Amino acid sequence: MLESAVANPERRLSELNLGEPADAADLLGKLNATRALYPRDLTWPRYLKLRRCVRPMAVAVICEQRQLTYQELNASADRAAGYLRERGIGPGSRVGICMSAAAELPICILAVLKTGAAYGAARPCRASCAPALNWRQPRARPRFSDGTCSRQTPLPASA
Repeated sequence: MLESAVANPERRLSELNLGEPADAADLLGKLNATRALYPRDLTWPRYLKLRRCVRPMAVAVICEQRQLTYQELNASADRAAGYLRERGIGPGSRVGICMSAAAELPICILAVLKTGAAYGAARPCRASCAPALNWRQPRARPRFSDGTCSRQTPLPASA
């Protein structure tokens, strides 16, 4: 594989010669062996809080050129959760999230979960985004957005 990469540096990784089919399958199997055990009795917010306590400066999120540590992720999610609670969001509420993959996405999801509410996700840049998030609910329905959706509630600037 290394010889193939050096001989053809402009080629994509998916186009490189990985050797014999059996060797390629073995190599890909080893590279994709990323299974990890997670505690099944913890919620995601509780698990991340424990990670923050154990290794606060460890990287929790990588998205393009931006990285967030567990400490930064938790602090940002706490601010966003406070923003939601100020608007009456809590257990039984629903919050729409309409944004592309970005470092802010896990912040929004974690913030909603910290309030005890549920979230619904919609793909941005689609005309169907707003109706997909239009749950029938008597309480306010904020929407976190990256600015691509109509009828949105942007992520608080401090998050």
